[in-house]
Amino acid sequence: LALRSGGVVASNVERVDVRIFDVAFHIIGGGDEGTKHEVATKEQADHSLPYLIAVALLDGRVMPEQFSPARIVKDDVQRLLRRVRVRPSSLLSARFPREVPAVVRVTLADGSAASCARVDFDGFTTRPATFDGAVRKMRALSTRYDPSVIDALIDVVADLEHRDVADVTR
Repeated sequence: LALRSGGVVASNVERVDVRIFDVAFHIIGGGDEGTKHEVATKEQADHSLPYLIAVALLDGRVMPEQFSPARIVKDDVQRLLRRVRVRPSSLLSARFPREVPAVVRVTLADGSAASCARVDFDGFTTRPATFDGAVRKMRALSTRYDPSVIDALIDVVADLEHRDVADVTR
């Protein structure tokens, strides 16, 4: 997402090289859990780093609509995810679990490249989620629900220690 917001255009991407720590590689990168380049279902998509990177570059977001059956099978994301190569790095693996490091390098059709590195994410132990951040995420993920119901839920959670369980279940 950072590379996309920095000007990388998905249609110009020739190749994406990803270096990650070994635990992530084995679960979502193509290690012990097998290939992550054959993606046809939500379950496969949300456990495929190539899919996640491709759809992020194409759509500029990774939200529930990116896991709809129609989005998953579209040609643009299917073509791009096959150009994502994920490799484990012993240097990055040595930093896990204190960090969840990753390095992404995008090579464009004209031969130029852009890269970025991350060591954590919002909500990780090094950057704990705030209540306001959780509320923003809740609102972003619940747009199909009545806003007044979401507001009521947020109000109950904000005052949870003073609420009865009946308030929570209602």
